Amino acid sequence: ALMGFMRELHLEYIWFALPLAIGAIMVGLHLNARVFRSMFESFRHSESRFQDFAIASSDWFWELGPDLKFTYVSDRFFNDMQLSGSTRIGKSPREVLGHSSTICSAEAIDELLATLTARLPVRNFDYAYRGDDGSIKFCRASAVPFFSPDGEFKGYRGSSSDTTMTKQAEIRLAESEALFRGIVEHTPASINLKNTDGTFLFATRRFAEQFDTTPEQLVGKNVFDFFTEEKASEFRSHDAEVERTRQSVTRETEVPFADGTIHNILSTKFPVYDADGQLTSIGS
Repeated sequence: ALMGFMRELHLEYIWFALPLAIGAIMVGLHLNARVFRSMFESFRHSESRFQDFAIASSDWFWELGPDLKFTYVSDRFFNDMQLSGSTRIGKSPREVLGHSSTICSAEAIDELLATLTARLPVRNFDYAYRGDDGSIKFCRASAVPFFSPDGEFKGYRGSSSDTTMTKQAEIRLAESEALFRGIVEHTPASINLKNTDGTFLFATRRFAEQFDTTPEQLVGKNVFDFFTEEKASEFRSHDAEVERTRQSVTRETEVPFADGTIHNILSTKFPVYDADGQLTSIGS
């Protein structure tokens, strides 16, 4: 009788617990579905966010596979370069950079490939493209290697920027400096530039030769290094007048040259300002 009672109790317990267990399973499945749905929505949001950033960015993005061949290049690249996507996908960096439309030295390509082979980050790699119209577009690329969760190398993800405007500005500046240097190297004029404490910042060759030195040796030296204290103080008083009045000052003075001769020099000193309008030096 006792055994029969226990079996009945066990059956009643099963029939009582079974709905609870099924309910718990259903709740668990519902919760898991909500978690998965939330994760999926979060992933879709992150993907959409990345796409928006990529579209809004002036950069273009690219990816290399583990064989170091292009598997992806963003549309902006092809639009900017007026190229077809098939010209890059499946090709190696050496093939792309070695193309006749690309301007990049063999040494730079070898150095890049060594970096990629070593699976190191790529920082500020410069190259250029020549368009069909002969125009040149300068670019700069950076990339990082990426790996699977178990550490397997999967390739590189990188971005490239159009640096044409910056590069053109650098070229124009270099050309202007070369032109300026060409003029001052050959001008017969005696010109110098000092900061506000009397230290030479620049001088033409003609000016330096008067004191038996070179422009390179003159820079960094002070007016007191070349003249007596009395004469140097006189020159510094003229500089101070320019600093005080912010105007050009013309004075006639006797200047002793390195060969011992004394020359009467009519010198005009003028203020030189930086981009913020601050007086930085005195020209003469």
